[in-house]
Amino acid sequence: MQSNGKKTLKSKVQEYICALIRENEMQEGDKLPPQREIARRLDVSQRVAEVAMRELENDNIIHRFVGRGSFVANSEKVHAYKMLSKVLLVIPNYTNPIFSLFQETLERKFFEHGILVESILTHFMHDDTMFKRICEQEWGGIVGEMPERVINFARSRKIPLVRLVSTLDRRRKYNQLIKDPRAAGFKMADMLINKAHQHIVCAGSASEQFDAIEEKFKGSDVKCSTIIEDAPLGDFPDYQAIGRHLVDEILALPDQPTAIVFSNDARALGGMRALREAGFAIPEDFSIVGFDNIPGADLFHPALTTVELGYVAGAEMAVKMIFQRKLDETYMLPQKLIIRESTRPHQIKAP
Repeated sequence: MQSNGKKTLKSKVQEYICALIRENEMQEGDKLPPQREIARRLDVSQRVAEVAMRELENDNIIHRFVGRGSFVANSEKVHAYKMLSKVLLVIPNYTNPIFSLFQETLERKFFEHGILVESILTHFMHDDTMFKRICEQEWGGIVGEMPERVINFARSRKIPLVRLVSTLDRRRKYNQLIKDPRAAGFKMADMLINKAHQHIVCAGSASEQFDAIEEKFKGSDVKCSTIIEDAPLGDFPDYQAIGRHLVDEILALPDQPTAIVFSNDARALGGMRALREAGFAIPEDFSIVGFDNIPGADLFHPALTTVELGYVAGAEMAVKMIFQRKLDETYMLPQKLIIRESTRPHQIKAP
């Protein structure tokens, strides 16, 4: 296969087949999808698919047999071929550890196949000049939290698209990674109920997790309130500093909570530092929890109780969706409550 800079339909087919072999770890003798199906997936003619697959056969990448189909001939040789396209990642900011983890996983998985990932902040996609520059480039896929204009651009160019969403949008026909923050909030609320906490404060940015927690305790004997940070996050927010500031507001309350739910782990770790510096013990004075299960949450003292939101698995699934050129797949990010030493059952203090 030859590359002259601009990708041809033929090379598009060849790259797709090589990516299919790599991503699915296919071995010699494994059967490939029919030529007609590959042409349909890539929206190319049968003639283009025929020429592309004939060249792959000449290069001893695949074998073709009349009446039987096409098979992998040399899976090792596939790694010499590089996909020409790069992938665009659209994320809200660069300092949230969970987005960094998502980006790192995406970059690592694509780099294994010789594909580069370029990232851009979501709000830049509203800028007409920046958006025009994006539209002038060639992309093999687009992943992330993106505005409507990016979705329309991807669909007009038949670019594989994977969007991170809070809830499933059944009206739309594109790949969706479903975060379901309300489910995470309910998991956290159930844990606090099991530990008999009677006064809970949610602190951080407004979130569907907090809405779910408040809904869970509405009408019960548990007091639940929310403190929303008033400063805009910007592109590079200092989450631990935000957590420290939130603790100042919490300690100024006339009635102190027994448990504090931060909107992410980074805020929680900053808040825990502030509480310890103020002379409080965790979890003896306050049980502390967060969301994300970021790297280092288990190494802090005490280790942080959190809900893992499944972003690593989501990034891995996004890679598969891009390689397989899926058009309307959904994947629920797997969540897991992880109880560590920063929480304990509420104990009424002796007078």
